[in-house]
Amino acid sequence: MDASIVIPTYNRAPKLANLLRCLAHQRGAMSFEVLVCDDGSSDGTRAVAHAATAGLDVRYFHQPDLGFRAGQARNMGIAAARGEIVIFLDDDTLPAPDFVASHLRAHREAGVPAVVIGLRHRAARLDALPVDVADITRHEPDGRIREIGQRGETLDRVQPAWRLLYSCNFSAPRGTPELHFSEAFEGWGMEDHEIGYRLLRAGLRLVMAPDAPVLHIDDPVPRDPFLAESRNGAAHYDSYLLNLMRLQAQHGADPEISGFVREQLRWLWFDSATGHWFHGGRPRVLGLFVATARELERVARCVGVSAKGLKFGRFLPVLRYMGGDWTKSPASSPRREA
Repeated sequence: MDASIVIPTYNRAPKLANLLRCLAHQRGAMSFEVLVCDDGSSDGTRAVAHAATAGLDVRYFHQPDLGFRAGQARNMGIAAARGEIVIFLDDDTLPAPDFVASHLRAHREAGVPAVVIGLRHRAARLDALPVDVADITRHEPDGRIREIGQRGETLDRVQPAWRLLYSCNFSAPRGTPELHFSEAFEGWGMEDHEIGYRLLRAGLRLVMAPDAPVLHIDDPVPRDPFLAESRNGAAHYDSYLLNLMRLQAQHGADPEISGFVREQLRWLWFDSATGHWFHGGRPRVLGLFVATARELERVARCVGVSAKGLKFGRFLPVLRYMGGDWTKSPASSPRREA
C-alpha cells in the first residue's frame, strides 16, 4: 500500500463526511487507506466513518473523551498504518483530487527520507464539493507563503524550519522512529512543532508538495485562539501557554527551542480576574506583571521546567527571561498559524 491517511476528529461529523468525499475523488495509480481517529466524539462520527464507501478503504479508531488529545488520536492511526507514507489531514480540511499523488511524488523526488508539507488556505464556508486546486487557492492564503513562497521557492532559507510543519497537511515515511506525537501535549498548539523538531533533527529533509494544498473550513468559534481572536475578538491562550512550557520542558536545552519559547512568551499575559492567559495588548500595570510572573512560575513547576532565573523577585526575572520590555504594550505580535 502506498499511503495511509491519518485523520484525528472530534464532533465534526458533517465536516468529516465532506473530507471523506474529497478523498473518494483522488486521482492517480496509487493505493491508500484512511484511518479515522476519533478523540471521543459524541455525534455521528462513527456512523460517518462506517458509511464511507465509493471505494475508500476506511478504518475507524476511538479513544475516550478525556479532553483535546489530537496527538494521541493521531498516534492510534500511526500505530495501525500499513502504507509506506503516512499523510496527516485535519477533519476540517478538504484536499483536491491530486492531493495524495502530490504527496507521494514529493517523497519520490526528494530521493532521501523526507517530511513533506503542504499549504493550507482558509474559508468561512464551503461552496461546493469536490474542490480543486483553483477552488482552494482563491481563498485566504497560508501565512507561511510570505516566508517560503507559493511553491516553496525559499523553503531552505527559513530557520528554524520545524516551525513550518502544521499537522493539518504533512507526511512522512512510516517506520520513522520519530513519527510519533508526544502525548505530553493536550489542548491546542505545539504538538506539530514538537514532532517537526524531532523529525528534522533525526535527519529527514523538509520539502514541500506545492500541488497539495488543502482548504480549511473554519468553525464559527475556531479552536485556534489566534484565529478565534481575529474572527471574534476574544480568545484565551491557556492551552497554548501550557504547551509552550511542555515544549520547553522536553527540548529547552536546545537554544533553538528556548529562543522560540521565550519569543512566544513575551506576548502572553495572565489575567487573575478571569484566570485565563491572553495574547498581546497588555495594559501598563505593575500588578499585572506580578500576576503573570507568579502564574508563569506555577505553570513552569507543574510541567517540570526549571524556574531558575524566575525567582529573583516576582516579576523582574520574568522580564529578563522573556527577553523583552513588558512595560511597553506591543502594537502587534507574531502570529502563530495552525
